[in-house]
Amino acid sequence: MSEHGVSMNTFIERLRGHNATLVILEDKTKFKFGGFCAEEWIKSNKFFGTGDNFVFTFKNLDEIEMWYASGENSMF
Repeated sequence: MSEHGVSMNTFIERLRGHNATLVILEDKTKFKFGGFCAEEWIKSNKFFGTGDNFVFTFKNLDEIEMWYASGENSMF
């Protein structure tokens, strides 16, 4: 359970039926980061997704650093 009372199961349930999502998070130190998922979230013991998914961080207010699937390993 997270600090705000939302578990991963609740997160997935709330996104059911949404095929594309953009998630933006801010940690306790005000660092902002997130990701884009092009398909519906599912609970799985395996990695899944397409090359359309990516994660990102804000280096500062004007610049976003992004990482796309590389296919170099089974993780990303």
